[in-house]
Amino acid sequence: MFELLARDAAGRLGKLKTPHGTVLTPTLMPVYNPNIPLIPAAELENEFKIQMLITNAYIIYRTPELREKAAQGVHNLINFHKTIMTDSGAYQAWMYKMELPVTNRQIVQFEEILAPDIATILDIFTETNDHDVAQEGVEKTLKAARECVEIRKKSNILWAAPVQGGQFLDLLAYCAKELSLLDFQIHPLGTLAPALQNYNFKQVAETIIVTKQNLNPARPLHGFSIGHPIFFALAVAMGVDLFDSSAYALFAKDNRYLTVNGTFRFESLEEFPCICPVCIKNTPQDLKEMPTHQREYLLAKHNLYITIEEIKRIHVALRENCLWELVQERVRAHPALIEALNLVLSKYPEFFLKYDPVIKKSGFFYAGPESLLRPEVTRHVKKIVETYAPPAETQILLLVPDLEDNFHPSSLFQQCSELIRQLPHKGIIHLCIYSPIFGIIPEDLKEIYPLSQHEYPRNYDFAMNHHAKLLFHQYLEKFRSHYKKIYIFRPQIYYDNQNQEKILNYHPIDAIIEEATENFTSFNTIDQLKDALGQSQ
Repeated sequence: MFELLARDAAGRLGKLKTPHGTVLTPTLMPVYNPNIPLIPAAELENEFKIQMLITNAYIIYRTPELREKAAQGVHNLINFHKTIMTDSGAYQAWMYKMELPVTNRQIVQFEEILAPDIATILDIFTETNDHDVAQEGVEKTLKAARECVEIRKKSNILWAAPVQGGQFLDLLAYCAKELSLLDFQIHPLGTLAPALQNYNFKQVAETIIVTKQNLNPARPLHGFSIGHPIFFALAVAMGVDLFDSSAYALFAKDNRYLTVNGTFRFESLEEFPCICPVCIKNTPQDLKEMPTHQREYLLAKHNLYITIEEIKRIHVALRENCLWELVQERVRAHPALIEALNLVLSKYPEFFLKYDPVIKKSGFFYAGPESLLRPEVTRHVKKIVETYAPPAETQILLLVPDLEDNFHPSSLFQQCSELIRQLPHKGIIHLCIYSPIFGIIPEDLKEIYPLSQHEYPRNYDFAMNHHAKLLFHQYLEKFRSHYKKIYIFRPQIYYDNQNQEKILNYHPIDAIIEEATENFTSFNTIDQLKDALGQSQ
């Protein structure tokens, strides 16, 4: 049913097999309202090449002229012949603050008449600050899920059971675990809309992580209501496989113009920052002069093009193992996104270590302080603290700054390495690199990814300096007894990989030189270091 093709962070590129075709995930499901179709379903299928859309079984059920045609199947009803998912009406119950005049049993049975590829139980929204009320909603959702398993008859429908719990992480974990025990194929994550509307991305992000931690990993996770591309990359990095979007249409009706970095008021635009088919053929003035329905239609098409483009960009990032770089680019669109990323990386490091590939096609690119929390860094630090040990005969720790990323044969590091190899007592000298990103990199580990495959700007920021110093002291606290002396080679002039002379004005290693004790000795030239090492036996 679900085949894994590639992964990065906790995200995955996969194939979801359904009766009406195989869907490449992550994917976007445009929300299609058969009563007010801003973009016709046939156009979604033929022009936009949409693999999968979502429509609402409750809306069809409550509309007499649509309900009468239900027996012909939802694909014929809305004229879309790819994968269709049906929602049950829980969102409408929340939005209109009403109890639906339909039961879970009725909706499940009606969905079997509609025969979508994926159908959803009638769950209960849990937007509340009252834990007891939320727990009641969770129990009702679980009861509906169990009822669905008992009464459904068609075996060719994939069934979706939403995880509920709202802001209460214990309830989310409980609901996810219980649903994992039942016979369902897909799990939407519910009650995200209120937090998304308030830009509370921290709550949404933590909700996703906790749900993913407790859910059967073989089942795709659907982020209900995540429809703005500003959040797609981070959501995928946390494990979301499916998105639904009504934003493309709702924003168009409100004259809002979508981009991957946010939205613009259409009436304020003098030119379009986009070359989609809508924007390349029209100017903002052209659309302003159009009838309202035509303008909304074209804005919706632009919004959908932008949204689909971001999904395709994420596919490439997953294949090329550069999803984290895309995430760090996207979160800079809003401070609340940066907060969300920092929260999940700092609070749930083990979650990302579990899923993030150990070896990748792409190198590590530093993009800001949050890069220091990425699993590639955490994995190295964890290895040093938990499993690494310096060679048994070691007496001297020799630290050199990482003046090049790849430790090229012409580098300062290689000069030091060659100097040590020529010494008869070379075994007592432990050569390590001092990195602002990874802290201490022992020579024997330097070829492990991404220790020789990373890039960062040489205008060292405060976060790098503090981070490296902290990791150095952490290393020293564990291994101080291995070393009688600590040598630091800090040249004032060095030659880069192109043999160009460079002046080293500053490096984070300077911070530990400034606080050095009597057991620390620093050297500025290779000759000074050579003399000291020669006398150290």
